[in-house]
Amino acid sequence: MESGVAMGRLLNGRSRVDLSRVRVARIKPLEGARGLPSPATTSARALREQLIDALQIRDGAAALDILLRCAWEVEPGEQALAGWLPGLVALDELADQGHAIDQDGRLRDFIANTLRAQIAHAVPCGEPLWVVPASPGEVAAAWLFAVVSSHRGRPTRPWLWSRLPVGRAFVTVGRRFDAARHNTPDCKGHYGLTASEAGFGIAVLLGDVRSRERARAIAERSRRWRRDWTTPLPA
Repeated sequence: MESGVAMGRLLNGRSRVDLSRVRVARIKPLEGARGLPSPATTSARALREQLIDALQIRDGAAALDILLRCAWEVEPGEQALAGWLPGLVALDELADQGHAIDQDGRLRDFIANTLRAQIAHAVPCGEPLWVVPASPGEVAAAWLFAVVSSHRGRPTRPWLWSRLPVGRAFVTVGRRFDAARHNTPDCKGHYGLTASEAGFGIAVLLGDVRSRERARAIAERSRRWRRDWTTPLPA
């Protein structure tokens, strides 16, 4: 019923929440989310700012409406930078400040389910790269990494079982690398949402993809584009 109400607001155009007159709660600015790479289109950038503003005032209902709009209105190639990545980073920032919103789990589940649908019917050619959530609460980050990696040309799927893959290459995704559990010969690296000393960041991969897509568009116009424009993930 709640999802139907949200969809009704979406279709009626009332999900475009005007946050300009709402006093921002006493929460530190969500600098991590606002400092992420921006989408290329004006509409996607505007939606991203509305999402961060909604989370800044801890309005989970407005944030869910905006994520629904992201799934419906934004081109698939822009959705990660417009909604999924800034949403997850902002939720982590709020939790760090002790201001986690009541809808935290619901928002993460929506992002995870939307991302899962994007690659649900794609059949990996051979063994995929597996991505293991560093903690049970980081499944959405694992799905985001799987989608980004797959779009880069490296088929990737989340590994959501308690036992680690054996004899299969995997990376871990999350805020912290659990060396005691994940530091095995099969582990090829650790990724956070943003880059840190502990490993690479999904944000870096997305920024790299955008740079490559711009180069691809230029090369296509000059008839010099080749289909092997993707490169392997860092080891």
